[in-house]
Amino acid sequence: MLRYRDILRSFEYDMQTNSEQISKVMPEITGSTKVVALVGSGISYSLSPSIHNYSAALLKRDCVCIPIDVGPLSVKPVLDVLWSMGAEGASITTPHKEAVAREVAGGCASVNSIYRGEGHWVGQSTDAEGLARALQRVGVELAEFKHVVILGSGGVTLAILEYLKNSSSLKDITVIRRNSERDAALKNALLPNEKIIKFLPFEPDSLKSMLFNKSDDTLLIQATNAPYHGDDLSAFCPGLDDFSGVVVDLIYSTPSALLTRAKELGLISQDGLPMLIEQALLSQRMWWGQSAEYQSIFEMLKNRIK
Repeated sequence: MLRYRDILRSFEYDMQTNSEQISKVMPEITGSTKVVALVGSGISYSLSPSIHNYSAALLKRDCVCIPIDVGPLSVKPVLDVLWSMGAEGASITTPHKEAVAREVAGGCASVNSIYRGEGHWVGQSTDAEGLARALQRVGVELAEFKHVVILGSGGVTLAILEYLKNSSSLKDITVIRRNSERDAALKNALLPNEKIIKFLPFEPDSLKSMLFNKSDDTLLIQATNAPYHGDDLSAFCPGLDDFSGVVVDLIYSTPSALLTRAKELGLISQDGLPMLIEQALLSQRMWWGQSAEYQSIFEMLKNRIK
């Protein structure tokens, strides 16, 4: 039978072990703690604060990441407050990427990360570079595809087009979208190669026609938030039946049926988690001049979202 003293010692050991584990992932907030932020709307699902707080602990930085969920009219005041309080930077997500781009220096049409410049915020997009680095982890290069098909026309699509406009390999880009309101902006992002883009309605037949008999020189990017809103895009799955290229779904917590079908077919495929991590690490280098290691973050997130 265990004595009370033995139970107490065991309890003290467990408490010390748990305290050490917690200290590795939870930064201590003090009067000198700096701030970075995640600015967006409807961001309760986001793993970005977890990534940056875990990274700050690993790097022993006195910094904490806070989520700021605001509407469009509050974006500029939030940026002003973050600047005044000495924040080191911020990640920007849906739907504010283009609004923030208009408020900061940097010249990007879509911004997902800001950092402190000389008297003002500077904005960059790590969307496309994050995607490119993520795809390298499955052995493919974003800039070497001849054909790119994108579902969705949001800020991440804009950033990808800006990245691809100087690709010497690219022959055509097709954007399958719900409406035409953003077509002009997406065309402008490809200047001077805007003629290589075309737009199709958001219908299963559109995808099927663009992927028919396409091989590994073609990349399909699922860039909509539809799975978050209850549409897993299963109606689009037949479009993969005669396709042998690469599929990437930028959703990381609720991937679409397209990704599941791509895996069933044995296609090279990837969800959005590697891109999310690569984006975050690029932002950390802007803010801190250093970043955590990819694998440490990947393991932490995989354990969290099981």
